[in-house]
Amino acid sequence: MPTGFSGCGEWRRCEAGRILQSKAGVVNKDYTAQKSFLAKIDKGELPLADAKAKARELAAVK
Repeated sequence: MPTGFSGCGEWRRCEAGRILQSKAGVVNKDYTAQKSFLAKIDKGELPLADAKAKARELAAVK
C-alpha cells in the first residue's frame, strides 16, 4: 500500500477513480508525469540523488 493514505479503502478508491477516468478518456497529467519521472529513474537516465533533489525542489514551491 502506498504511504500517505489513511487506510486501504482510500487507496482503492483512488485507484478505482483512475481506472474509471482512464476508461472515460480523462488524462491525469500529474499521474502521467509521475510515471514518466519514475521511468527515467528506473532506466538510469536520471540519477536517484538528482531525482530526490528535484522532488524536494518541487515540493518546496507549493
